[in-house]
Amino acid sequence: MCHQPKGKAYLFTPQEIKQYAKDLHQSALAGGEAPFSGPVRVDVHAYFGSCRRKDIQNTLKTLCDSLQEASYDDDTQIVELHAYKWLDREDPRIEICIEELPDDPRYPLTSCQK
Repeated sequence: MCHQPKGKAYLFTPQEIKQYAKDLHQSALAGGEAPFSGPVRVDVHAYFGSCRRKDIQNTLKTLCDSLQEASYDDDTQIVELHAYKWLDREDPRIEICIEELPDDPRYPLTSCQK
């Protein structure tokens, strides 16, 4: 949610989202693998528990930011992103698959580092 006093924008993150992001980061670290250092593809399947308005872009932003320094060094490494929004009243969840891709000169990450 945004609040705009005197023309400046401030973003407020509810405590529940902050805790979710922290838990996700810790869970990724618990896997014990080193973060990917090259370009990555991220696939996200978000299963929501209700039909209330759910914004997949906000979900993705939280996920991608939370996984920095745990699954990959920085979210600028994401060169391919697939997101799917589902309804599952019985088992709401988010499934994430991250795959490191081979270097390709067309990726900005690869091209800009040289």
